[in-house]
Order: sequence, then structure tokens, then C-alpha cells
Amino acid sequence: RGRLAKCRARRRCLNDRPCPIPRQTATKQTLPIMIQYPTMRPIATDTHDFPSMRRDGCIYVDKTMFIHRLVTTVGSKLFFLSRPRRFGKSLTVSALKAFFGGRRELFEGLYIDGTDWSWEKYPIIHFEFNDVTTTRLAEFEASLAYHVKSRLERAGYAYDASIPMPDQPFF
Repeated sequence: RGRLAKCRARRRCLNDRPCPIPRQTATKQTLPIMIQYPTMRPIATDTHDFPSMRRDGCIYVDKTMFIHRLVTTVGSKLFFLSRPRRFGKSLTVSALKAFFGGRRELFEGLYIDGTDWSWEKYPIIHFEFNDVTTTRLAEFEASLAYHVKSRLERAGYAYDASIPMPDQPFF
């Protein structure tokens, strides 16, 4: 405030050039000078929902080239996405859901929109392991079975509890 007051009083800036701030007296006839800034797109820092980010026009770093490479690599069956906290894992999974849900309109202007992907709609079952909160194995198995059953039913599939679980993992 002190430097600005001196600058306006002397009408010279600190580098001895004329002051760029115009001298005005505040009257009822004069309006304040408004600086027009370009409109900036919002940056989503608290969402992991790809469709809402695209609908709201938020800034999105296009990673769809990697998604396309991930799903079109021949012979790949299993992927492990390992990144540190707050690195976009949930956002990537949400983008994969939209991708396999055939929602091409969400990908307009992104890399994957210009590829030869067929944009078919596939059945999607999404598990959130944050929903399974327990410290005991028996509780975990029961909670996991409940979540698997509810997700399958939501996707239109039947859950058959009579099918025994394999002794070995499938991968």
C-alpha cells in the first residue's frame, strides 16, 4: 500500500517510468476500471468421476492414448494399475467405465475419439473395495460376497452361491 500510494502521489513508478495507473477521481459519473480476464476452465481437484468432469468442462489431461493401448494390446488378460495416492487411479477407472459403456460423447476431442474403436456397450461390474471395511477374514468374505452379489444383480446377472470358489486364484 505504501509503494502504491507513493506511486500515485508522485505519478512515477519505482523504476522511474510514468505510472501506468490512470489518475481518476471517484465521482458518481465515473465507473471503476474493470480488467477483463479470459474465462478459465475449472480444475477438478475433488472428483474422480470422468463423466461429470467432461460435462462440467473441467480440465482433463488426456490419457486416452494409454487406455486405447491398454485395451487393444493382443494377449493381455490382467492389468495391475499401481500409482501413488491422489494420482488418478479412480478417475482412470471411471474413464474405463465410460469407455466400455460406449459413451463416445464423453470422449469428443480426445485422442481415443479419432481411433478405430467400435464404441460397443459392454456389461460393466465395478467393485469399490473401500466399501468392504473389516479386520477379520470371515467378515471380509461375507462383506465381499454381499458386494459381489449386489454388483452382479445391478448389472443384470444372477449370483449363484452354490458355485464353489476355486482353491487357486484364476490368474
